[in-house]
Amino acid sequence: MPELPTVDAFRRYLIKEKLIGNRITSVDVTWPRSIISPDRDRFLDNIKDGVITSIDRRGKWLFLVLDKGILGIHLRMTGSLFVVGNADDRIPYVRTTFDLQDGRKLLLSDPRKFGKLWFGDDNKEILAKLGPEPVNELLESHADFRFDEFSKHFIKRNIFLKTLLLDQAIVAGIGNIYADEILLHSKLSPFVRTSDLNKTDIEILFESIVIVIGDAIRDLDLLLQEGVLPVGNEESKSHFKLPRFIGGECQICGSEVAWTKINGRGTYYCEKCQG
Repeated sequence: MPELPTVDAFRRYLIKEKLIGNRITSVDVTWPRSIISPDRDRFLDNIKDGVITSIDRRGKWLFLVLDKGILGIHLRMTGSLFVVGNADDRIPYVRTTFDLQDGRKLLLSDPRKFGKLWFGDDNKEILAKLGPEPVNELLESHADFRFDEFSKHFIKRNIFLKTLLLDQAIVAGIGNIYADEILLHSKLSPFVRTSDLNKTDIEILFESIVIVIGDAIRDLDLLLQEGVLPVGNEESKSHFKLPRFIGGECQICGSEVAWTKINGRGTYYCEKCQG
């Protein structure tokens, strides 16, 4: 599932491909149910002939800012983006095609059809539902991600720690995979209740969020510079410390990782490191 580091890699990929300044000449959506708002016809009309003025990310959302409004793309579980030449038909599972003025195409490939498209004059409604970004452009703690505010959530709630990390209203962009990685880095069990953590535990967790997300962005950026696209390939997973398959070995201690479900979410963890 594309999470914050991967979505940010897609953002940088689109910028690298010089989409800014390009005009979207036409749009073909073969899976209309991916459109959240407005209706299909208005969505297509609003985007056609729009010039891309900037490309931003917030949490797991990509925003292509047009001179006519804002196009939001959420990749959900299996979405990927490709910029290809006009004759390139090798990309499977293409659900949306944006034809560009320079003759290329921006393709949204989505095998499971969970990706979402949105268009509006502004994205305030979407942003209002998201918590702070964990890191800034320097990959340090974002100014909006403050320990005092973060720690308040542990007083108000008594839930599994992993469940709290997945709440997009608390920290934007963390999904199932990086929640597991953060918990391993902090040496905290995914089963611990938020109300049972002390200040030191919360400080360690706070720092682990910044470190793990920052390192992942840095690693994916290096791969992008080498021409490796952020499409879920094995190279882009090399920075994970928890292999996501039964029988895999923890990259910290070498122990076999365990697996369970927490509130319906598959969870990998190391019993030795996080015991």
